[in-house]
Amino acid sequence: MGRSPDLREIFDPPDEIIQAGLNGDLVFFVGAGASMLLGLPSWSGLAANALDDLRQNGFLNYSENAHVAMLAFTPGENSDQCVLVSPRR
Repeated sequence: MGRSPDLREIFDPPDEIIQAGLNGDLVFFVGAGASMLLGLPSWSGLAANALDDLRQNGFLNYSENAHVAMLAFTPGENSDQCVLVSPRR
């Protein structure tokens, strides 16, 4: 992965924000999508990558694989469902 962009290359903050940061009075509330600016995966991409790793390393059995295949990775949906991961057999 290449060099991460400097924030000033993406956003030119107003002087008030710079001063608040220098004073220690600045708080950022950043959503999960902000990391995508740096080339990191979205939440669904991260979940898909994690599941691929679990499958490739034999941590999911046949039944768990079938269950995962039926889940949709839409934010907010299926949030009450989880996948149990079996130890390597």
